[in-house]
Amino acid sequence: MPLQRRVVAAWPEVVGAEVARNTQPRTLRGGRLTVATSSSVWSQTLQLMAEEIVAGLNAALGETVVKEVLFRPAGWDPRGALPADDVSFDRGGQDRLQPPPRALTRAEEEAVEAVRKAAPEPTLGDRIAGAMRAALGRLPAPPEGGEIR
Repeated sequence: MPLQRRVVAAWPEVVGAEVARNTQPRTLRGGRLTVATSSSVWSQTLQLMAEEIVAGLNAALGETVVKEVLFRPAGWDPRGALPADDVSFDRGGQDRLQPPPRALTRAEEEAVEAVRKAAPEPTLGDRIAGAMRAALGRLPAPPEGGEIR
């Protein structure tokens, strides 16, 4: 099993059910694990326990994989933590734990295209459209017939 999947799979066992419900491992780069939390209170509390969590993770993995863990309220996904087999990679071969993007609705695609066409330069419009697609793809789908705000 790839390293990032092993970390995600070991997480609930190491931190316990309550902490696991309020945290989501997000990135592992150079031994630094970044974990999203449901609130700043969780981030502050868990940061005080970081050394113990690092030790527990490495013990569960059977090797020194995590050298540091950082807790951040940014990056919290209300859809929940990622299952161990739902992992993708970002550019540069860095491990990135994130759900795959969802398909955009027709209304979302129309809105993206309108913004792309309104840009003063085609290259800028393409970049903005790409960023919009990426951001919208990470959000929960709007309700059937719902509008984009």
